[in-house]
Amino acid sequence: MLASAIAGRPGSVVVAGEAGVGKTRLVAEFGRAAHDGGARMLRGAAVPVGEDSLAYGPVVDALRAVVRAPDRSPEGRLLGSLRRELAGLLPGLGPPTVPPAEASSGGAAYSPVAGLLGRERLLELLLVTLDRLSTDAPTVVVLEDLHWADRASLDAVTFLHRNMRDQRVLLVLTFRSDDPLGRPELRAVLAELDRAGRTEWLELDRFDRDALHRMVAGILGDEPDAGSVARIHERTGGNAYYAEELLALGGEDGSLPPTLRDVLLARIDDLDERGRSLLRVASAVGPRFDGGLASLVDGLDREAALEALREAAARHIVVPVGSAGEAFEFRHALIAEAVYADLLPADRVRLHLAWARVLEGRSSEQPERVLQAELARHWHQAGDLPRALAASVRAGLAARTDHSFADARTQLERALELWPRVPAAASLAGMDRPTLLEITAEVAHAAGAPQAAADHLRAAIALLDPSVDAVRVGLLEERLAFALLRAGQPAASRSARAAALRLVPDEPGSDARARVLAGWARELMSFGPLDDAADVARRAIELARGAGAIDIEADALATLGAALGHIGDLDDALATLERAQALAGQAGDLLVEARARANRAAMFEGETCVREALAAAEWSDRVGLGQGDFARCMAAAAMLELGRWDDAEQTLARVRSAGPEGTVAGFHRWVRLGLDLGRGRLAGAATAIERMWVDQSIPDVSGHLAMHGARAELALAQGRWAEARDAARRAATKLAPWPLGVVVFNARIAWTALRAEAEAAEASRARSRATIEPVAPSAVGVLELARSTAVAMTDSRAIHWRRPAAIAALCEAEWTRLEGRPDVDAWAAAAEACTSNGQHALRPYALMRQAEAALASRRGRGAASSVLREAHDLAAAMRAAPLLADVKALSRRGRIDLAAVPAAGVARRARPQPPDPFGLTRRERDVLVLVAAGRTNREIAEVLFITEGTASVHVSNILGKLGVARRTEAAAVAVRLGLAD
Repeated sequence: MLASAIAGRPGSVVVAGEAGVGKTRLVAEFGRAAHDGGARMLRGAAVPVGEDSLAYGPVVDALRAVVRAPDRSPEGRLLGSLRRELAGLLPGLGPPTVPPAEASSGGAAYSPVAGLLGRERLLELLLVTLDRLSTDAPTVVVLEDLHWADRASLDAVTFLHRNMRDQRVLLVLTFRSDDPLGRPELRAVLAELDRAGRTEWLELDRFDRDALHRMVAGILGDEPDAGSVARIHERTGGNAYYAEELLALGGEDGSLPPTLRDVLLARIDDLDERGRSLLRVASAVGPRFDGGLASLVDGLDREAALEALREAAARHIVVPVGSAGEAFEFRHALIAEAVYADLLPADRVRLHLAWARVLEGRSSEQPERVLQAELARHWHQAGDLPRALAASVRAGLAARTDHSFADARTQLERALELWPRVPAAASLAGMDRPTLLEITAEVAHAAGAPQAAADHLRAAIALLDPSVDAVRVGLLEERLAFALLRAGQPAASRSARAAALRLVPDEPGSDARARVLAGWARELMSFGPLDDAADVARRAIELARGAGAIDIEADALATLGAALGHIGDLDDALATLERAQALAGQAGDLLVEARARANRAAMFEGETCVREALAAAEWSDRVGLGQGDFARCMAAAAMLELGRWDDAEQTLARVRSAGPEGTVAGFHRWVRLGLDLGRGRLAGAATAIERMWVDQSIPDVSGHLAMHGARAELALAQGRWAEARDAARRAATKLAPWPLGVVVFNARIAWTALRAEAEAAEASRARSRATIEPVAPSAVGVLELARSTAVAMTDSRAIHWRRPAAIAALCEAEWTRLEGRPDVDAWAAAAEACTSNGQHALRPYALMRQAEAALASRRGRGAASSVLREAHDLAAAMRAAPLLADVKALSRRGRIDLAAVPAAGVARRARPQPPDPFGLTRRERDVLVLVAAGRTNREIAEVLFITEGTASVHVSNILGKLGVARRTEAAAVAVRLGLAD
């Protein structure tokens, strides 16, 4: 990978493994070799601050040395003015370029997200910095311990990896694979790196006994005693770090305490009291610490402290980092943890108090967000809750300014936890509790946590009197309604919406009323009628324009554009959404802009939808919002229709907020359900359907219809035709009253209903020719619904309504199967309609039915062979296991060799056959299976597309070869051969 980077092909190496397995050592050895080869090394590590991490911590750490380099140094000349722009990020280089937000005391309205360009500019600066550095020398950026990294740093890693083109840069990333605090954000980033390519993965495992033997020999410089190595391996399980520590302390003889903590503390005890005291001080900070500051905390002379640290370094307890000479880190994080755990509670309080006082006096040397986060932790651990609360509020507001919304939420929620225990909390926080709750709700919503936002808004409303401040409470109710809608609680959302409409008066020029109406339009967009949603949105736009509130106007325009698109006016819809996006950008309202971008993607289908949706998701990630997951689900749904099922799987794996509740979770489960059904994972599909049914996690009209349809499809996949037919009929009858947009979104239900009818009819015919059921009137209604929908959509100008044409063609073809008359032309038309209307995943099914009709209509195997082979190859590419099984079963019945003309890139393997001592041919085995199932000769002939006389000959031959006289005896032999149950 380094050679590729030197050649201008940048990439990433991910090194994973449990704590102590050797990740840091491996990366350090690689770094030395790379440096000796002329590469520039930048190294940073994430550091936990309590349960959190500092925003951009590892990135800041890696770039600090080059940005602080003298002007005449190579780095200084290369970076030039970039260093001033990065000064807001890196400690010690001046104040932030964007000042922290100031909290307001009162209930005045404010934009929930400000400073759109700050985060984008920061990421671009990082990319430009690495670009310039790599022009002078190949650059290796090592970012360690990403299991502790903050969301902003992880987003920066994703951005750099995706946007590096020809820079001579290699990213080396390490994380603990067994870290108990591992977060879904890291898993999502790793999935993204895997999807984007140009990534090498290295999973370090524990040493086996032979490898440990070689390691010990290398340390000792001599051949070790085999018994000692065996004891060390038994004690450590092969963990390299544990083994090295035991070896250094003579632990192989079993005389030391059995736990690693005791081993580590015994190692610390070898230092003098001055060194032990200094490491106890350092342990209160974490793995990495400033030796100079630690000396101030401990009251030591700086030189004496540094001398003590050099002694600790000589004993491999700490390691100097950087070039300044005062930065150190514990050789392993577990050492710091062990030392800190050994402190008495009173000692911990004293150390945190001392650290807080030292840091408070050095505020000019660090960005506000970093300083306040550290101070909040130390004051809290020291028991000084008033100062901890104030620092948490300042840290949260600073993180909000930097668009690190998840970090902002953590800090502000910590302040809320402390609030009841702190006298005069409002004065310390600079705002009243309802305002702090409102801000916390907004950053939680921006971070993709609508349920948490709803909880905070409810708490704020409970503290206010609507008779005193009705408008403020009404606006909070409006925000609560939106959060509850996103959290998948439609009934509670409607209740909050009603309260907002009641509390906020309808006055000319009222921006508050405009905001409430904009929220009502959003709700109507989900539950209909769509015409009403458009009308309410227009009224909100009118009021917002009168009040000069462009953020509210943008919000209402985003809803109006979506409504117009579903009604059928695509041109107006796209123009309206573009206007909404532009106004939201002008107002700095990222949440509204994210919604406008996602709504625009929803106007399309197929590859255009995939492209627009992924662009919307990437934009959301780039600006620090947690709103991109809905767009990712949208892209995955489009990929599902296109037959890009592996891509859909990978896209769904990147969804971060698919937790237990909310519209994103429901959408995620719905798309996942489609994949599970298509690939035959029926147990998972059944669980997902039951969960959706109980939780109602897709709260809008189309979601309820989707759940009805999903039940029908599951029953269809399980062969329960009657149940599938009844469920699909119920779903189909619910389609008719709804606007065309909803019908289009669920058009597949009509096809599912007819397919269930056809399967039930064929099952009935297979049981007895004398009991063919008449076509149900409900089936006729479903077919007419499919036809009328397709006609209406054909007349519409909406690009994304091509789907019903494919569905209608499938329904027409399914009707011929329901009536028992094979129609090759109808299925060929359906297959073509699937392709021309973007429903590529449905084409192999239509092709299989076309081949089946050709065989049944006696057009011959020649007419069926090429069609069935294409169906096979398409189903294999999607890994659609149930459809693939049906195709193979049809090929056996029709005696079509699917391997005769293998498709490019499709590997074919012979299917293993059970042992057969009777010399049965393949056709005779097929007949025997049907005999064992109790089929008559006439039924066998229908299934295998042969004449009844030929079937009778096959049965006679089978009885003769098996040496039996009756069909029941032949069935017993089939069971014994493993051909039948």
